Amino acid sequence: YEPELHETPKQLALALDCLEHLCKHRSTLLAPRVASFVLRLFDGAMTAPHGHAVALLCAASRLFVACPRVSSILQGSEDGGAPPLCIRAAADPDTPESLHRVAWQLVALQQHYHPAVVEV
Repeated sequence: YEPELHETPKQLALALDCLEHLCKHRSTLLAPRVASFVLRLFDGAMTAPHGHAVALLCAASRLFVACPRVSSILQGSEDGGAPPLCIRAAADPDTPESLHRVAWQLVALQQHYHPAVVEV
């Protein structure tokens, strides 16, 4: 059983503090690891209460600023065909495959019931 990031406010605060620490130490950021973290943040935002979802999306935004190379996960396929398969996050966050995934969760989050989540 892997607990969700947002099960308790304390767990969420701890996770967000760790991510903030990563953002401050940009030299240690590996793009595949950041892409894995961002995708997991998006997964968490899908099921989190709206206040927690906004916090998770803001943390993801800070990671994009800290490591611009991960913006590749925001893009669909180049040829207009079907996007790459949406595979669950790998157990190893450093796998280069993370940079080739698509953040499909953003499409669903744009339809979120709470306007604050949609706006972020």
